[in-house]
Amino acid sequence: MLNFDDLLSPIKTYKKIALGVSGGPDSLALMLIVAKWAAKIDKAPQVIVYSIDHKLRPNSDKEVAYVIAQAKKLGLKARALSWQGKKPATGIQEKARIARYQLIKQAMQKDKAQILLTGHHAYDQAETILMRMAHSSGIKGLGGMNKFSKVEGVKIFRPLLEISPTLLHEIVDSSDLKAINDPSNENKKFERIRWRKILPALFELGLDERQFSIFSKRIKRANDALEENCLASFEKITTIDNLGILHIDRQSFNNLSQEIKIRTLQKTIRYIGNDAKPFALAKIEQLSTKMQDTENFKKLTLHKCNIAIKGNYFEISKELSYLPKKNIILNAGERVFWDNRFIIENISLKEKINISSSININRANLRDMPSFITSSPMSNIRSAPLIRDNEKNIIALGTHIINKDKTIKVRNIFTQNGL
Repeated sequence: MLNFDDLLSPIKTYKKIALGVSGGPDSLALMLIVAKWAAKIDKAPQVIVYSIDHKLRPNSDKEVAYVIAQAKKLGLKARALSWQGKKPATGIQEKARIARYQLIKQAMQKDKAQILLTGHHAYDQAETILMRMAHSSGIKGLGGMNKFSKVEGVKIFRPLLEISPTLLHEIVDSSDLKAINDPSNENKKFERIRWRKILPALFELGLDERQFSIFSKRIKRANDALEENCLASFEKITTIDNLGILHIDRQSFNNLSQEIKIRTLQKTIRYIGNDAKPFALAKIEQLSTKMQDTENFKKLTLHKCNIAIKGNYFEISKELSYLPKKNIILNAGERVFWDNRFIIENISLKEKINISSSININRANLRDMPSFITSSPMSNIRSAPLIRDNEKNIIALGTHIINKDKTIKVRNIFTQNGL
């Protein structure tokens, strides 16, 4: 028997929560569980149900209408959302997923909902772990989905992640609701469905949802310990300069265990490269191996970053071709995250400032700069934000403020908040 209080206690203090309900048995079970829980606790969060019409099959609008009607019968606020426009010919599941979360994100912002609950369950977790294993995922990925995460900018809570779908189906069957059958759940052209079809054979061998759940917890525990170790090492062996160039002490780096080296590089490259796309672990492993052979190491690029040796340090800088192209006018009192590496604040009462990349700067423009700036390679200088006043005078380059009379603050996000 499910204890609803235990399942949903992590969100008890939220004021407004959202549910993603497709009409399948898993999401309908989630809606029933949340409705029953919210009806019996004091000061329950307000619940709003979102159901998406992807416009991918006949009668999808009627299915969404059914979900909305049933949600309202349960006393829940509900809204239908629709994916408009021409649909892609390839990669339909992934693109539909992105569109779904974009629609929900917009709706949550409008409704001021703080978190989205989804019906992901134990079989979904098993499928995810198997898929990631097949794709050569690292330790973090092999832990599967987290109960709390962020997807496409939406804060997610998956309360049913350790619950068997068999139990969820029983909850729906014992209610007045009728689950909607999505034929894509039987389509073997989708990778997840192919893994889903394999699960029964694995379960017969003893590798069932319970074992996947135990495996996930243990992997996550190991990952947390490694991450703690990595962060402690990272703070000791890395520095970042005024131009936003990150330096890793070579000797200290080479003394690290292989796993911590790889994680350090992952953090460094994701920070400098400002690349939200997942990247192949194998490339980071290859980079780590090359960096151990310092005598033969040649400057290379990876995921929008340059990696080079400078004296006793590995130097990680942004590839210039990936710098922000647009100039930014920052009004008094405003601030901006530039290239996700710098926080730039205009704390003036009335003056505007202009922010751009330094890609076109030359040595002649650097006469008033301190020696530690002018002696830097031009590629490093050009990777920093250039900040000018209304008269186009340079008032700051990176975090180095030239004109102290100008009311401006520039900080590296790395030094301000860590990675």
